[in-house]
Amino acid sequence: MALLLLLLLLFLKFLFLPGDLSLSPFIVIVVGFDPASYFVNETASTVELIVSLMMGSLERSAIVSYFTIDGTATSEAPADFMSMSGPLTFSEGVVTQQFYIGIVNDDIVESPESFLAGLRTSDNSVRLLPDRATVNIEEVPGDDRKWLL
Repeated sequence: MALLLLLLLLFLKFLFLPGDLSLSPFIVIVVGFDPASYFVNETASTVELIVSLMMGSLERSAIVSYFTIDGTATSEAPADFMSMSGPLTFSEGVVTQQFYIGIVNDDIVESPESFLAGLRTSDNSVRLLPDRATVNIEEVPGDDRKWLL
């Protein structure tokens, strides 16, 4: 019983205390959006989102997937952005990855709109924090070609 308790304490020490994560029986890294909020004008053709290694070090590759989620801005017609998804691979020495989401410039004057980008992984040694980013799309002031909806 004492041996089991000692092993449990050692496991918790390596898993939760700061220090060299390579000592941990489960190598935990934290990957997330950096920053977690983006602002883009509707006239921009794309917005770049950045995902960074926030904590830990890689001794092997880690794959996370990104995806978009409709909000007040939608990917359905009349679309405000292009729905996207795909993988991001973090290998040894890679600390940031980026992906791009297409922004649609329409002829309708709208209030500021937003949508979400998310991260997911099936890798139990990867934690996602923050796992959501908000993308805010704003109208360009004084664009006379637009009509009010």
